[in-house]
Amino acid sequence: MEALTKESERWALDRFLALLGEPAPATIESSEEPDFVLTFGFRRVGVEMTALYWNPASDGRPRQEQESLRRRVVKLAERLYADRCVPALHVSVRFNDQFALDKASVMPLATRVADWAAAHVPQTGASFAEDPLNRAYFPRGLRALRVDRQEWMRRSRFSVSDAAWVPELAVSEVRRALERKKSRYGAYLNKCSEVWLVINVDAGQLSTTFEIGDAIAETTYESPFDRVFLLQHMTPHLSELKRMHDFRQDT
Repeated sequence: MEALTKESERWALDRFLALLGEPAPATIESSEEPDFVLTFGFRRVGVEMTALYWNPASDGRPRQEQESLRRRVVKLAERLYADRCVPALHVSVRFNDQFALDKASVMPLATRVADWAAAHVPQTGASFAEDPLNRAYFPRGLRALRVDRQEWMRRSRFSVSDAAWVPELAVSEVRRALERKKSRYGAYLNKCSEVWLVINVDAGQLSTTFEIGDAIAETTYESPFDRVFLLQHMTPHLSELKRMHDFRQDT
């Protein structure tokens, strides 16, 4: 399990609130413990964001290196696109696993992706995909591109859409995420009266992608958090996990 960047946290919060289906908060305050404090009338609700990643494999170094270069490409493309003052989009980039990236390819690929996104801004609520890509224009390292534009988006996000064997999310992994955050619950209450935990998966990296089986929603978890959610990004879905209502953190 790893931390999200502040930029990724805010993107995830926007998606979380859009899927929550409840009245929007009056204010959103960026914080550290917890990550955000929302106000709903007289209620101050803390929201802590976390993400689940695959367990590291003994031969995982090449995959990690390629994932790092791919993230550099999409984040640079995201910055190049944002500099143009164009509508907020989600751009999903699929790379070609048959061609390894190197540092010299980062800028050319990022520039092509940003140019493509700016030239294919869809109407609000619509999407556009190019798969396979035009080989006369795009290098072989890229396989496909997809762009989505939704009303709730306030900032653009470029992410990696990858394909490989995907592990099933285990209940034990969710429990570890809850256990890791449990000790901070008391500190979070210094800023709010209740705290929600949002566990992010499918968050733009292959190593955050899982198959979600029925056991995750059917299990009842021990946690001091007032509400716990599982947020899936690539196929947008939000589910609230069941908690033991009589669970209390020892203080």
